[in-house]
Amino acid sequence: MTAAPPPVVELELERALLAPWQAACAALLGVAPIFARDTMGPVLRFTSDHSPAHAASIARVDLYGSHPRVRAHLQALGYAWDAQGYLATVPTPLSFRPRLRALGLDGDDGFTPEYHRVHTIYMSKRTWLSRQAAGAVPIAVGSPGFYRRAVALARLAPATWTEHLRYHLHGVQHDLSKHALCLHLVPRAQIAALGARARELLGRAWLAPQPLARFYENDLIGFCQAIWRDLPDPAEFAPTFTRPANLRQLHAALDHRLAPLARGLRSLPAWLREPHDPRPDFHIERPPRIVRL
Repeated sequence: MTAAPPPVVELELERALLAPWQAACAALLGVAPIFARDTMGPVLRFTSDHSPAHAASIARVDLYGSHPRVRAHLQALGYAWDAQGYLATVPTPLSFRPRLRALGLDGDDGFTPEYHRVHTIYMSKRTWLSRQAAGAVPIAVGSPGFYRRAVALARLAPATWTEHLRYHLHGVQHDLSKHALCLHLVPRAQIAALGARARELLGRAWLAPQPLARFYENDLIGFCQAIWRDLPDPAEFAPTFTRPANLRQLHAALDHRLAPLARGLRSLPAWLREPHDPRPDFHIERPPRIVRL
């Protein structure tokens, strides 16, 4: 009989860090996320605010396919889904990596969630890109002062500003359900290879290029989602990711994003604008099946 993995230590620091955000969620969304525990450690439990923006920003479990081994893996990590299939329970950011270690996944693979204290709705795009290039999933949580001002301003601010604030408050669940989970098995060597290209560009740029942000926000996530969609076993994620035919598609997507930036500031609009070209359509080649008894 296999021994149960040890529980993950709960950090009071994390509880205190999240408290102002929880209060702002209660005030502005009408419902506060609950800081709770499962058998392994701390989790966050969410209830939808029934807005289209919330539904669009939160991952559904079917994004990760329907194979039993994958579903069991998600549950072992601390994820659970509601009746509509949305990932409504997620591990806390600081418990994410310890949970992987408790499951025996204690290498350097995968992106790691990390908190960033912010004083505005959005964190610095350069910081966000730099941390993505380093293999992190930056999670923006506002300071107590920011949330006090935001709650007061929400009564007077234009509707567009309020919607941006609501998106910020949805960000923790978004980042844990779509980014951290989707990217948690990406091989470290590939994180480094992609990150080296990103850092080389950031090192000679005085502004953060929007096309590179779109690669990390959309293309890399889309590539991993295409792998998860019909993945029979989490153990097959890395061999599928690194299959040459698949890696060529991913690096071609990065080449496409970087191409307009090659002329430097002579092509300033390309650095700033939101790219309107369609996202890559990845065709994933599966490796020979791993037979597990």
